[in-house]
Formats: sequence, C-alpha cells, structure tokens
Amino acid sequence: MEIAEELSKYNQKQVKFILSLLQADNISKSAKISGISEMTAHKWLKNGLKDEINKLRKIYIEDNLKRLEFASIKATDVLIDILEDENCPKSVKLNTSKAILDYTLKIREQTQIIERLEGIEKRIEDRTN
Repeated sequence: MEIAEELSKYNQKQVKFILSLLQADNISKSAKISGISEMTAHKWLKNGLKDEINKLRKIYIEDNLKRLEFASIKATDVLIDILEDENCPKSVKLNTSKAILDYTLKIREQTQIIERLEGIEKRIEDRTN
C-alpha cells in the first residue's frame, strides 16, 4: 500500500499535519504548519490519527528499505567492477576488498541473529500453546 493512497482519506489540513508529523515528530510545530490549533491536533491524534500515522511511518520505512536493498545491488556491482578493473590501483582494490568482507560479515551475523531469534520465538510460542 502506498502513502498517497492512505492519505487520500483525509482533508488537506489533516494531510499537511500527518506529513509534517512524520517528518518533524513535533505536535506543536506540525499543528502550526498545517494551520490548526494544537488542541485540534491532539483531538485528531486521540481519535485514531495516531494509529494511522504509525501505520504510514511503517509504510514509509518499508518503502525506503526496499529502495536501499535495490541500491545495495548496484553498490555491490560497483565494488565488484572495482575489484575486476585491471587499471585500478591496488590500494583502492584493497579498500574495496575490506569493504566487501566487512559488509558480508555484517550481513551473515545479522542473518544468524535473526535465525536465532526466530528459533527462540518458536520455542516460546510452542510452550505457550
């Protein structure tokens, strides 16, 4: 689901408030920017807008993570091109190799941590059922 689709449910002032709050995370400033009182802002948040903002924040983060994942493919290709370039200085190739190894180790560590956490969660779930 896209942010624009979610925002289509709201009026112009609410959209301004939501977008401002997503960026600044400051109710007073966001209310002022959107042309509403702080009391109205708190009322909207109390009446469900807070949940909507949290939902939109998650969508925004997921969209950006997807973009970063795609960019990481391009970045990896660039690093590999540097390693394979015969005209590239050895010092640059050494730094590139270090970067590749560092990133690979970090990804492997994170993958292992996620797998371990999933295993722990499954055991806890099995015990509670």
